[in-house]
Amino acid sequence: MRLVRFLAHPVSLVTGSSLACAALLLAGEWAVRRAHPERLRRAPARSAVVHSTAYGWQLRPSWTQRDGTGFTTDAARCRSQPPPAAPGAPRVLVLGDSVTFGTGVADDQTFAHLLGRRGLTVANFGVPGWGIDQSLLRFEREGAAFRPSVVALNVCLANDLADIMLASYLYDPQWPKPFFTIEDGALRLHDAHVHPSVLRRAWRSLWEGSHLLSLVASPAAGTPDDDEAHWQGRRKRAVKDEETAVRLALLQIRRLQDGVSGSGARLVVLLHPDRAAFEERSDLAALLAEALRAQGTETIDLGARYRRAGWAFSDLTLDGLGHLSPRGHQVVADALDATIQR
Repeated sequence: MRLVRFLAHPVSLVTGSSLACAALLLAGEWAVRRAHPERLRRAPARSAVVHSTAYGWQLRPSWTQRDGTGFTTDAARCRSQPPPAAPGAPRVLVLGDSVTFGTGVADDQTFAHLLGRRGLTVANFGVPGWGIDQSLLRFEREGAAFRPSVVALNVCLANDLADIMLASYLYDPQWPKPFFTIEDGALRLHDAHVHPSVLRRAWRSLWEGSHLLSLVASPAAGTPDDDEAHWQGRRKRAVKDEETAVRLALLQIRRLQDGVSGSGARLVVLLHPDRAAFEERSDLAALLAEALRAQGTETIDLGARYRRAGWAFSDLTLDGLGHLSPRGHQVVADALDATIQR
């Protein structure tokens, strides 16, 4: 009788229905996570990358990715590194994209991790898909807290100059990103389009966090628009004006250099080649290297180092874009370590 009176009360009825729905949703979420359906292999809830109003996208904190080679991130959204070195050891902050992050290799095989095993304290700020602009913004927001003595910016010649000319991710335009333009000789930041409404932000958080919602809302294929002809055409259009692309990159690197120097640290720029740059077929790569030398930026031309040492491009990389193999990461760690110690 008491149960009948309870259910007859409108407030109790609503409360009971809400609790029942919540229980069903939690049970569904648990079931989907336990089942690991193939359709969710590349769904937002299974991705290590989430939306960011500061950078467009960023790594999840304290995340373990088990697909592929697997990797982990720490609470600061950095790829996991060895424990800090002894007090007084050089502190190295590494910036860059998927090459720096170490796509395709394990946590302990990245050049940042290898440096950390040589008595240095290292923070790997690399994030897949990032351009120089996003690395610059992250240094300005988070770099000072790490108190680096050396900041290493890895510029991927395959696509970094295209990245900075775009308002969204090169390989998937559905991901907006902050970008700079040049106005009156100075950089102007554009990031309003990276700030969605409160409702869209709430929906995105649910979409990126719930396996059940990803299963319901994602298309059956579950794959992004990664057609090679599509992104290569977009990259080509982005750097059609090579002079502007190089000038924009130089201004961003100069601003980063000023910020690094202002914090009492030293900036080292690594020019990481794709196949065309390694084979000296990229006018854009040569133009940027020459301009960096002219403006006095300390630069390591990795392509030139590889050639002098007698390495073939395939000896050190996993693909034509230049993602490094374990051996490649070892060679880059050697080059950067020698520069830091010098």
